[in-house]
Amino acid sequence: MMSAFATLVAAAAVMGVLADNPAPAALTTASLSASGVFPALTVTADSAPNITSPRSECGVGAMMAWADRLYVVSYLSVPNAGSGTGLYAIDQNLAMTKLANHSSVYANRLIHPPSNSIIIGPYVIDGTGAVRTFEALLPVRVGGMAEHITEPDTKVYMLGMDGPLWECDVYEMTCTQLFNLVTALDIPASSGEQPHFKVREGGGEGGGKPPVGAA
Repeated sequence: MMSAFATLVAAAAVMGVLADNPAPAALTTASLSASGVFPALTVTADSAPNITSPRSECGVGAMMAWADRLYVVSYLSVPNAGSGTGLYAIDQNLAMTKLANHSSVYANRLIHPPSNSIIIGPYVIDGTGAVRTFEALLPVRVGGMAEHITEPDTKVYMLGMDGPLWECDVYEMTCTQLFNLVTALDIPASSGEQPHFKVREGGGEGGGKPPVGAA
């Protein structure tokens, strides 16, 4: 049943009373929130039965404000354990657009001033919002990154959660694995166990030193 107020508003609209006083903008899906939570900004992975691989967890691995957008990468538990995750951009109107798909794990982000870009996950995004991808990193679980020690203008380091340390050229979009920390540091791993590397506290986010933390 229509409320008395709603009835009056409808009648006034019909009579043209509101012609010079337009109603407020309609509440959009993007602006809808509940206790500060915006459901339209949720990132998800695909659910059965529309995927060929097992279901997995999904969450936000990294986010960074850049070029009038908030960029977000979502993740799975391990590469190819599910699908539907990717790179997103959120604008000032809280409209979210998916820019790229991946089926992997990323928790890295860094501003690279020499190229006027940010690097988030396997993606390089310039000041105009153009996106390029480190194809070699699509199957890699990247847990952290850092500025390059000797060639910071053109290269960065990427650290895989399983131990591989990569050197990536932000212009050529190529990556070369330098070594694996598990082997280089002679870290013992029992059967069924695996060292889990992530960015160390206070570093790897542009601090100029390679991330070396492990869990």
